Amino acid sequence: MQPLVKNKNLRGFVKRFDNALDRENIDNLSREFIEEIFNTDILEREDFGDLAYSYCGRHMSNIEKKAFGLYELLLADIIEIDLAHNQKELFKRLMVVDSKKYRFATSEEINNFGIDYASQNLTDTIANHTPKILNENNDQLFKKIKYKYKYNSIITISL
Repeated sequence: MQPLVKNKNLRGFVKRFDNALDRENIDNLSREFIEEIFNTDILEREDFGDLAYSYCGRHMSNIEKKAFGLYELLLADIIEIDLAHNQKELFKRLMVVDSKKYRFATSEEINNFGIDYASQNLTDTIANHTPKILNENNDQLFKKIKYKYKYNSIITISL
């Protein structure tokens, strides 16, 4: 269940989101990468090397009324992975392998939420929050001036 926050506490919630030690911060995104890529046997950790990425900005949704009269605010910090040549080759090899663990999608597929109108397959297979990661939506991101990382500067961590 998602936490409920009163309107008067919304600014404090966003500040807590920025400072919480129990969530991933831009400083080190290795846990998620390890869990999603290595622990699922998509790639071998030893073959990958260091993880390099840059901070693009923050996506913040409008506050919207949802079911049961509750309001929702979605926050997401967007990063761009900076792949080394050997890492790009690892992912290129995955592109030709059919898997239920991952999917490579074009920006058109992401913007259509995976719905294939041509085949009349009207099932959405890509989450509705995914388009925020596309480069063409970069101008919709908030650029946090107080953030300690410069935009587009490379952050490198050892896996």
